[in-house]
Amino acid sequence: MKKNLFLTLFFLLPFPALSQNTHISPTLSHTAGQIFFDGKIHYASLNVLFIIQSAESSSGLKQIFYITDLDKDFQKYRGPFNNSTKEGRHYIATRFEDNVGNFSPMRHFEFILDTTPPQLYLDIDKSAPKIGDYVLLSRNFQFVLSAFDSLSGVKSIEYSLDGGPFLPYQNSFKLNASLKAGLHHFNYKATDNVGNVSKSHLFAFFLDNKPSENPKSPDTDIPKNENRTNPIQKPDPPKMEPLENKGEKTDSETNAQKDKIWGLLGNVYDEETKTPVKDLEVWVIKLPKTEKHQSPTTKTTNDKGDFRITLEKDSEYEILFRKKGFFNYTTRFSTKNKEPGWYNLKKIMKTEIKKAKIGSILEFEEIHFEPNSFNIDQKGKITLDKIADFLSVNTNIVVELRAHTDSRGKGALNQKLSEQRAQSAVHYLVKKGIAKERLFPRGFGETQIKNHCVDNVPCSKREHQINRRVELKLKRLLPSTQIPQETNKKYIIEEYKGN
Repeated sequence: MKKNLFLTLFFLLPFPALSQNTHISPTLSHTAGQIFFDGKIHYASLNVLFIIQSAESSSGLKQIFYITDLDKDFQKYRGPFNNSTKEGRHYIATRFEDNVGNFSPMRHFEFILDTTPPQLYLDIDKSAPKIGDYVLLSRNFQFVLSAFDSLSGVKSIEYSLDGGPFLPYQNSFKLNASLKAGLHHFNYKATDNVGNVSKSHLFAFFLDNKPSENPKSPDTDIPKNENRTNPIQKPDPPKMEPLENKGEKTDSETNAQKDKIWGLLGNVYDEETKTPVKDLEVWVIKLPKTEKHQSPTTKTTNDKGDFRITLEKDSEYEILFRKKGFFNYTTRFSTKNKEPGWYNLKKIMKTEIKKAKIGSILEFEEIHFEPNSFNIDQKGKITLDKIADFLSVNTNIVVELRAHTDSRGKGALNQKLSEQRAQSAVHYLVKKGIAKERLFPRGFGETQIKNHCVDNVPCSKREHQINRRVELKLKRLLPSTQIPQETNKKYIIEEYKGN
């Protein structure tokens, strides 16, 4: 099921002006349901109930008001509430009045209501042998599960065998050596971070204790049902299909020969539309690069945005994801000291990619500076190294590097400090080999706060941290003839000049 976000805007009605400073501190919390914060925004479950609390001012608390994006006017708070049932983005604003007519500063809370459980996939090779409608598996078969949730994210995947208790799923699941040959039932489900649980999917299979190249039916009666259908219950979209086989062994062949395999799999989605990205190229090169003009191995995502890459034991790889019209992304992956199995890309990097449109903004983690200074500390250099890596695989983009502060401190000082920090970040990137003409520093101070944490509004450290950020805004796409020569080149893209 596709998740759609609905952005609803509302206008806050004016309150009487404050006659004096008020000491009422609005607090919004919940008494039922689940709230999850991913570092950028809160997600709420359908059954969440919000409560509003306040410490009384010296003159006493008279009444509490609140308004949501679904309301036309403020209303008095009378107890726990939640009038949001539509999945998507919502707002709540609160304000308080004391007994002498003072109103507190308005406080906003933004959240996304998540009502849809994760999509769940069981990866089964279509070429696996069958007995009737049931897949025949060898004892060393590995169950590979993956899940996707476009809102609050996947919290856990669980599985159950033959009606037993549900157990947490890790990278893969192997059958117990004591399991008898015959018909078995494998159930699996996934839960997101606000408690939405997918339906329990069932996969029925026959276990053959003696696998061979041409497996025969085990000495077990097969249930006779002329009208039965394939027992693999597929979610929407259908289960992940293997990519086109280009001379590699399939999973079933590998299992039949009892070979150990290492691999990387994933699902790539469009960040804006939440739809699978088809025909995205996945470039894979083994490190260290031994030949001057060594060509990468390439894979392509299928209609569902899925890919699978078979890797070698105790090896390191550089992986690049590229498709015309999108930003390029890169990551490293190593099979050193890893058990055989399929590893999900989602645990390594973000698997939603962004279209490369003029004006697009990409956010990065906070760049740490020394207190009240524009000198970059060690943590800040880690973030800037990530930005340098990103720019080195997107050699055809010119960006505005935008530095933001939180609202603490004086506005003029924050503005000057953000400008100096943006300049300092650009200087660091140039030293890392990025061409200076591709970088335009700009400081915004506290003028673009992302949440309610403006001046004189009490906020937690985490809430302030949301506003201390660095962004890259795409200003221009360079034609290949104008791409500058740079010294910071990733292994995999030395001859690549961008989209």
